[in-house]
Amino acid sequence: MKYPTTRLVFDRKKTATKKEDALIQIEVLFERKKKYITTGVRVYKDQWNDKMMVINRDDSTVLNQRVSSVKTSIDLYISDLIEKGIEFKWDSFDRFLKGEKRKTTSFLDFIAQRIEERNDIKCSTKKSHRKIIGSLLEHGRIVDFADLTRANIADYYQWLMGKKIEKVSSDGTSYIGNMSVASAWGYMKILRTYIHDAIVREIIDKDPSAGIKVKKGDYEQTRWLTEEELHKIEDTEMPNGSLARVRDLFIFGCYSGLAYSDLMDFNPEKLEKDGDYMFIYGRRIKTGQEYVVLILPKAKEILEKYEYNLPKYSNQQYNKRLKLVAKAAGIDKEISSHWARITFGFMALNQGVRIEVVSKAMGHATISETQRTYSRILKKTVVNEMKTLI
Repeated sequence: MKYPTTRLVFDRKKTATKKEDALIQIEVLFERKKKYITTGVRVYKDQWNDKMMVINRDDSTVLNQRVSSVKTSIDLYISDLIEKGIEFKWDSFDRFLKGEKRKTTSFLDFIAQRIEERNDIKCSTKKSHRKIIGSLLEHGRIVDFADLTRANIADYYQWLMGKKIEKVSSDGTSYIGNMSVASAWGYMKILRTYIHDAIVREIIDKDPSAGIKVKKGDYEQTRWLTEEELHKIEDTEMPNGSLARVRDLFIFGCYSGLAYSDLMDFNPEKLEKDGDYMFIYGRRIKTGQEYVVLILPKAKEILEKYEYNLPKYSNQQYNKRLKLVAKAAGIDKEISSHWARITFGFMALNQGVRIEVVSKAMGHATISETQRTYSRILKKTVVNEMKTLI
């Protein structure tokens, strides 16, 4: 009878860098079929060696023991089959792994594995979900499945509500403040996602968070700039070149509707011509939804100014500078990158562009998503529509 072979595999998808970590897995190969089992350990590119395993870390010994423990348990299972002359079957192996999860896998390992395995969420969502692991480690009371008690989860929620984080004021300076109610709700939502996932996979029997009331926070109405405010930003001379470039990016967003990630992903190859008109065609980084938008004159001016290679900024630096841009223009609003996108939508709707067209231009999955975003229509639109009754 034939039996599987096993080996350690780091960074199977070749995404690791010195700043982006990747997972260490166990590859099980049997009759040309492979299955990858997570060890729950993630390290950076310069922290892995094929012979020495995890290196260049203070906790290398602990992590190597953890990796070896997972591989050893699988190797012992296969050795036991060989010794007893039992045929290897994938379904029996899966049952073994489920049993091992109950005995050895921590809840944090489970979350890390499920995030890696999921194909129903985007990479950006996976990155957001991984934050829960660091948050739970910082809290310190929820690591193993045995720690998933109502008391610990309630304590975690209270800890989130009192957690101090860095924020940015309207003048661009940093300060320390409490996490918002909405942010705490977001962490709890992710936590419950993986609690329910563990229930479905029969690792735990019930939801220990049931009955814990979590405030969602007051809904923050979508914010945008009026046309007058946008023109003030356009006409104001910025105090330095960096703010001028950020201002130009923001204006381009206001006249194109591109989200920050799509703005940073823009390149001339996305442009197509239709007679005298130019359009941007692409798919949104966040959702994969297709969008198509006409290059308006103001947007074209900026493209030509930068020879169709727009400046690049990290989201944090971009938003920090935008607050200084608003201050320079005398606008008392804490604008951020998303304001440009919403401003574009409102301007388009106010100019009479049908909501179906706006939805497609912005890459919304459905028209109802656009309707929810623009549920508050400016008075100008209401007045113009009501005039048709006369």
